[in-house]
Amino acid sequence: MKKLLGILLIVFIIGAMFTGCLKKEGNSQGAKVNSSSEETTKNETVKEEPESEKGTVETQEKSAYPMTVKDGKGNEIVLENKPVNIISLSLGTDEILVSIVEKERLKAISSISQDHGISNIADKAADFEKIGTNSEKIVAAGPDLVFAADFTDAEFIKQLRNAGIQVYTAKTPNSVEEVKNTVMELAVMLDAKEKGEELVGWMDAKLNEVAGKVASISEDDRKTILSLDSFFSTYGIGTSFDSVARHAGLKNLAASEGIKGWQPINKEKVVELNPEVVILPSWSFEGFDAEQFSNDFKNDKSLKDVAAVAEGMVISIPEKDLTSVSQYIVQGVEGLAKAAYPELFE
Repeated sequence: MKKLLGILLIVFIIGAMFTGCLKKEGNSQGAKVNSSSEETTKNETVKEEPESEKGTVETQEKSAYPMTVKDGKGNEIVLENKPVNIISLSLGTDEILVSIVEKERLKAISSISQDHGISNIADKAADFEKIGTNSEKIVAAGPDLVFAADFTDAEFIKQLRNAGIQVYTAKTPNSVEEVKNTVMELAVMLDAKEKGEELVGWMDAKLNEVAGKVASISEDDRKTILSLDSFFSTYGIGTSFDSVARHAGLKNLAASEGIKGWQPINKEKVVELNPEVVILPSWSFEGFDAEQFSNDFKNDKSLKDVAAVAEGMVISIPEKDLTSVSQYIVQGVEGLAKAAYPELFE
């Protein structure tokens, strides 16, 4: 009997141990399931974007590098990182970049930026190194990105690219609207979107102010204008001058005549068109005497019956504003409107 009781006791203990093991294993498996479920919940939380991470995501969207862009010539450029060593080779990009990027990022700008007759940043140019079309000097500077104009020598640009330099060829804007687009294209490329928007906002404020002044002039009463350079060439359809004139409340006779781009005309054509306003240059690359040219025009007997000459409306405004292909083009709009309609701005 004692032997039987001993056997039963052993069986009971073994059974209890076995049951305990089963419970322990079941709890262990349950813990694994719960753990897996917790991990799934955590992953779902990440996918939902916690508030603390949303700002980072937005920042990355604004400056998504690597970034692929196409320049004004259709060349595809890949920016692996935010450009921090930038060189500008044309006045248009000089003027935009000085306003939207930090000074330390802009390593050099064009030499013409120092010329007060054509540059709106001549006073600021002293703060930057000036650079010309010296490919060896540019390569030695080790820029992340070089901005050139669409009229920059193609062979020179090729030399830079062959040396491994990223070159963005900016299209020369032919209207106020295209300038705005260029400002924002450059701003997004350089992680300066907010600065670009501020600059476009400043342009719009100037344009709206002028538009408000000239709104009172009916279409029929808007003055006619003709722009002439020192070679007697005028600016017609598709030129920045045509855009500036329209924004200033004027009718560009060259465009009305169907003249496209920049074309030479003669004195007989000026007499035939009979503009109410003639705009003459105040500066030129050739370094001619602008004042003498203006006096000769006003005193030319063959032009004495032209309305602009008879009414004393042969004028000049700063070339740096009128021919600007940067944000300063709106100062050309303002200057032209003030010269044509001084009574509106008293």
